[in-house]
Amino acid sequence: ADELRSSKFCIAPPGFALWSPRLAEAIIAGCIPVVIGDDIELPFEDLINYADFVVRIPEKDVPQLGMILQRLPSAALRARITTMRKVWHRFMYNDVSVPGDAFDTILATLHLRARAFKPVAVHVAPIL
Repeated sequence: ADELRSSKFCIAPPGFALWSPRLAEAIIAGCIPVVIGDDIELPFEDLINYADFVVRIPEKDVPQLGMILQRLPSAALRARITTMRKVWHRFMYNDVSVPGDAFDTILATLHLRARAFKPVAVHVAPIL
């Protein structure tokens, strides 16, 4: 945990599925998440604009990872950290949920998706 807190960047590769706790760990630790992978859907994308603080690296660019990160301007990194500090609470679970924590954010995401859901009429033939 101390290594994460003292790092400027934290690698957040996908897990065995297209999910990994690395993103949340990086955000909570305060280091800029570097998401490696193509077409990865991040949690709470309906509510959080990750482009403002996450660095996304396509898999084909992994060999140039160090160079890509070194080229990011210091002012842009400070802006990313400032933005990230505004959303870190969205990844924290509490014993009792509070507005804006991870549980509340899950509920908000489900609410948005339920509102966007369009039921489809399905005809089922009777069983004879």
